Formats: sequence, C-alpha cells, structure tokens
Amino acid sequence: MRILISTPVLGGVGGIERNVASTIRSLGTRHEIDVCARRVIESEYLVYPAHGRVIPRTRWQRPGPRHRVLSTVWPVVGPLLRYRPDPYDAYLQYQWADDVRDRFDVGISFVIPCGDDV
Repeated sequence: MRILISTPVLGGVGGIERNVASTIRSLGTRHEIDVCARRVIESEYLVYPAHGRVIPRTRWQRPGPRHRVLSTVWPVVGPLLRYRPDPYDAYLQYQWADDVRDRFDVGISFVIPCGDDV
C-alpha cells in the first residue's frame, strides 16, 4: 500500500508532530510512505519512513505571490519539475498542512484533526 502524508512539520514536539511520528512508525515497516512537510525539525520525534521518502518542497509547493518571476513562469516550468510517482492508495492530510491532492494521484483521502480543535 502506498500512503502520502501532508503535514506542516516533520519532527518537533507538538501534538501533530507526535501523531505523524507514530503513524510513520506504525505503518512505515509494512507500507511505502511519502511525506510532504513544510518544515523538518531535528527532534526526538523526527522519523523518516523506512520505505518511502520526504518529498522536497520544490516538487509539490507552488510559488507564492512574493516570487513574481517564478509565479509567472510556473505554468511552463511546474509540469517539468512535478514529482510523478505511482498513484497513492491513501492520503493523510494533517490539520494546517498544505492540501496536495491536486499535485498527486490519490485514492482515498483523510483529514486528520489535531491540536486545539479536537
């Protein structure tokens, strides 16, 4: 099974970070897990997938309005840089993470609420 995880932070010591680390530890030995994370923080909860990888931001994040030149050429350059792995069976999007469903081919999607809103 192939799983894609989108999280604001990989590592760190908050609730989302502990939940992501637990998910990767429990599923990572049996399944291929790829992670899209805005930040990677060295900590006791930094867990890299045994089968899979952390996808660089340049492969999945669109440039913001502060980068005018890159935003202008993105419609041409973006498809060339786009990471095109095999389709994922499941997509886990943690609260406050970027929604990357339009960038990858995913099967079933889950939004995982964490933090004060639970």
